[in-house]
Amino acid sequence: MFHKFLFLLFITVSFHPFIHAQTQQKDKNKYLHIGDTIPDFEFAISGYKTKAAKMSDFRGKPVILDLWGVHCSSCISGMPHMEQLQKQFGDSIQIILVTRDPTEQVASLKKRSEILQTVQLPFIVGDNTPAKYFDYTFVPQHIWIDKHGVIRSIANAENANVSNIHKFIHQGTTDLKEKKDLLINSEIPLINFWYPYYKKIGVYSYFTPQQQEYETGSSITKHIRSDYGHRTRISNDAITIQNLYIQSFLSRTETKDELAFSNERIICRIKGIKKYYLADSSHAQFTYDLIADSSISPKTIYRYMQAQLDLFLGAQSHLEKIPRPCFVIKADKSKLHINNGNVKRFSKTNQNVYSAQNFVWLWIKDIITNKYNGPTHQVIDETGIAPNTKMDLVFDMNHWDNLPLLNKELAAYGLSVTLEDRMLDCIVIEDAEE
Repeated sequence: MFHKFLFLLFITVSFHPFIHAQTQQKDKNKYLHIGDTIPDFEFAISGYKTKAAKMSDFRGKPVILDLWGVHCSSCISGMPHMEQLQKQFGDSIQIILVTRDPTEQVASLKKRSEILQTVQLPFIVGDNTPAKYFDYTFVPQHIWIDKHGVIRSIANAENANVSNIHKFIHQGTTDLKEKKDLLINSEIPLINFWYPYYKKIGVYSYFTPQQQEYETGSSITKHIRSDYGHRTRISNDAITIQNLYIQSFLSRTETKDELAFSNERIICRIKGIKKYYLADSSHAQFTYDLIADSSISPKTIYRYMQAQLDLFLGAQSHLEKIPRPCFVIKADKSKLHINNGNVKRFSKTNQNVYSAQNFVWLWIKDIITNKYNGPTHQVIDETGIAPNTKMDLVFDMNHWDNLPLLNKELAAYGLSVTLEDRMLDCIVIEDAEE
């Protein structure tokens, strides 16, 4: 069987900057950088005192260009925060929402988005916007321009806070970390030496701490087909080792949705310093890429992935039935808000409140059970509701830690949640025997 494996590469070294140049071939000279002066040109603007403006109209006070996109939910949910900052600092600064998306797409989104309908900030939309002068892939991205029109920072949206804006207004400078986007071609493996010459892969994997200098977005498990034959690929970027273990064990557990698998079901019994790699933290994220010939079964691939993680941690992992606290969702089917109408709406407020109208239960359940949406324990569906049942529901994710309040809200929809211990498949990670 060994002849099937043409080569095996397991890398734990840093991601060298030359890959950035290789994967993102763009003419950098045509874009603006920190220290450049923003060009003065006229553009259409809405939500402002005039219908057209130039960058020079804002000279004399700092400007933050909030670059966003119609498909970026975090961009939209962050707009009320930017509006609040504008109100707080008043005429001392100007915050402008800028997107290179077409006017038609923005108008279509506005019909469905309460935030876009109510936010009181200027909008610049379309091809002729300041966004054309910047090289970026991921949004939101903020351009900090001083009162003289000089670009002082290109940063992530998380830097837009009272402290940083106050400093920028009064000092005209920032010490924000520059946002650098790295666009990785998902069809090109990370073996830059061999792949251009020999494209048939038996098994290949790449595993390394994520490089904090670049922002690449993040991804979960992907299975793709190559132009050079069938293959299976598990590709992750900006992922914790916890979630990698979940991927490797998921098919062997009763929970089949990676996003619904609670981190409370990972039991770390490692005593060494590498236990800190298992922290669910943005500071302990990794890049993992595995490509295998399609003749290798998924079961074998995921066990191979488990073995690699164990090797890195000096650990041995296994599944074990352990009692865990669970949020159990139940239903009074006589009170469900069944909706078989033609109108279908969904919205999410900036306060993490979801509202679904005429959506199937399978889709609603996926939102509710997603561990990143608020539940601190494993969520179990015991409603007995058919997956394709169309219904209405408003769910406040902030109330997972207040069951009396959550149940009071859900009662109107025929649902309830109880906290119960259940025996669940848990991933146990222990120090390996010498």
